[in-house]
Amino acid sequence: MAQREIARVYDASLRPTRGGLERATREVGDAARSLEKMVGRARTRHEQRAWMLRTATFAAAAGLLAFPLLAFLLARALPFGDLPDSLAASALGGTAGRPVWG
Repeated sequence: MAQREIARVYDASLRPTRGGLERATREVGDAARSLEKMVGRARTRHEQRAWMLRTATFAAAAGLLAFPLLAFLLARALPFGDLPDSLAASALGGTAGRPVWG
């Protein structure tokens, strides 16, 4: 009987401490999950930044290669596409539309 009473008093005295320990354990777990989310986001941001840098580099290289080709084709398709040729011919003393040497 005395042992049961001692066990009951012991459990009653530890109950507030046990509750505080359980609460602290939950808080540490929540903080750990929050930290994992932050680290995961930082890693994702780094990967996104690297992907954007690779994409921008590829786009710039493609633009530098494609612009001269497309600009030439576009200039020839416009109604005044022969303007550079006629200006060059007139500068050399010829007439536009006819070869200067021929």
